[in-house]
Amino acid sequence: MLASRQEAAMMATGDAHAEDKENAFESREARKREVVDQMTAKADVVRKEAERAAMLEPKGRLFHACEIGDSERVYLLLKKAAEGDQSIFSDESVGALVEASTPDGVTPLFTACKSGHVECAQLLLNAGAFPNKATKTHKFTPLWIACQKGKDQCVKLLLQQSKVNVNQPAIDGRTPLYAACEGGRPACVKLLIEAGAKLEERRNDGSTPLIVASVFGHADVVELLLEAGAKLKPSDEDGNALENARKQVNAGDRERVIRLLEAAFEERGHRESVQLVSNDVQLD
Repeated sequence: MLASRQEAAMMATGDAHAEDKENAFESREARKREVVDQMTAKADVVRKEAERAAMLEPKGRLFHACEIGDSERVYLLLKKAAEGDQSIFSDESVGALVEASTPDGVTPLFTACKSGHVECAQLLLNAGAFPNKATKTHKFTPLWIACQKGKDQCVKLLLQQSKVNVNQPAIDGRTPLYAACEGGRPACVKLLIEAGAKLEERRNDGSTPLIVASVFGHADVVELLLEAGAKLKPSDEDGNALENARKQVNAGDRERVIRLLEAAFEERGHRESVQLVSNDVQLD
């Protein structure tokens, strides 16, 4: 009986110790979480202060105005920079202001075009913004991002600039036309074709604008490309445009895309094959 009582007492003591350890562990974890929360809160404060400080700078204000489409603010900032307003600018020139960039190379013009704020973009271009300046990581230009986002009024404006490169590719080979075809942006595609964009420029994976439009089922885009003479035979690792379209299941207007491509093959497929063979002979 005595042994049983001693054993029970030891078990109770063990349970108490285990509970104490568990409580101590939970307490330590709670303190850790509290420290992490405090550090996160401090980091948020520092970040918000940095953002507020940036907004007080002319460049920060310009970026914000371009992002929200405040063309009046853009106009006033550029005007004061041109006048050399010392109350706002130290030695900041208009050129330095319009070509300001983030660490990744995003400019005010890129920001305005990404959001489709054509009035802001027009003011920046009038002030000398360079239309072909690309981001550092992906090499996206203002024209590229406007095409990708379907901002056709900004695309139209950029294509009116004498220095714009309509075929300037991103780092992965996608041209503005490819981006518009991939995103299903027929208005942008039409503008680019009219501006002389190259129809057969390939992405690094070998796909063409016609292939990517077919993959995603963008029938209106496919129709525009075919009308402009886009070639049917170029292929990537999954085949030509028609072969790619047939492999898709729920891609946009897949059936219409297939009908368009089949009709094009029937109309000019043989002729294109002969032309390709002829080109190969000439190259040899």
